[in-house]
Amino acid sequence: IEIMRKIFAYLFLIVLLTSCIANTKMSLSSSYKDEFILNKSKKYLFIKNNLHTNDLSFIKTVDNDFKNIFGENLYVKNSLLEFDNDRFVRVTDGFIDIMKENYSEEFDYLVILRFMRKPENKDDLDNKIIKVKIDDVSITRVYHTVLQIVDLKQGKIVYSKEAISDYKKNFSTGITTTPLKQLYDTYDHLLKEFRKKIYN
Repeated sequence: IEIMRKIFAYLFLIVLLTSCIANTKMSLSSSYKDEFILNKSKKYLFIKNNLHTNDLSFIKTVDNDFKNIFGENLYVKNSLLEFDNDRFVRVTDGFIDIMKENYSEEFDYLVILRFMRKPENKDDLDNKIIKVKIDDVSITRVYHTVLQIVDLKQGKIVYSKEAISDYKKNFSTGITTTPLKQLYDTYDHLLKEFRKKIYN
């Protein structure tokens, strides 16, 4: 009987802890036809837009991941022309035309990795948590990580994939996911899908 009580108490504790964990739901989305084939002899211009963090470890991880995929012909650029790299860039036809006009002679492809958080928060996202309702302890964060590859010679998007992570906490206490951890996870979810496409 004593053993059964201990087992029951142990199982109850597991259920209680599990219910306190705020899980992050992951999903993938794409609205473009995939026409990209990796050719490491081509030249690639890589830009990270609206990164949401100054964490050097994360920045280096992103750079190294893409250097490993694209090879020595990947050029990492910190900013693009007059575009503010700390604001979410819209990859419109006009944007693509400007990129083609300015970079197509030197590069074959533009690889742009963009980050967006909803609801939009203008403060430092590593230090600020958004409260959904004043009278509720729920906290929500939705991160979008978008990878797009633009053929600069043709002036069109040849690869586009978006990873979305939806985090919601319904309790004032419990195990939480930090904004930086969620950013890592969303990026990693996207990169796994891209690697699968490249290497399969």
